[in-house]
Amino acid sequence: MFKDAEVVDYAAPYGIFSVARRLDPELDVFLVADSLRPVQTQAGLMVHPNYSFNETPDMDAFLIPGGFGTGRKPAINGCINLFCLCPKPPY
Repeated sequence: MFKDAEVVDYAAPYGIFSVARRLDPELDVFLVADSLRPVQTQAGLMVHPNYSFNETPDMDAFLIPGGFGTGRKPAINGCINLFCLCPKPPY
């Protein structure tokens, strides 16, 4: 998550993954941001991340939302760095 992320770009997939947990209880859905401070979306909604970029759990997949915040280098750089640190999936 980053400032000015578009709500629908993270909320819709987050909701879908959350429903998928009914089929696979081991599926963990969470939000990651540059810190644990609340993040304000483009619409003004305040979102509380579960993890910071410095303390992310292992992940098999992740989603980077869109929005005006993608134009801010510090915000998107954290997402790119996180992507580079993720292990390649076996599929």
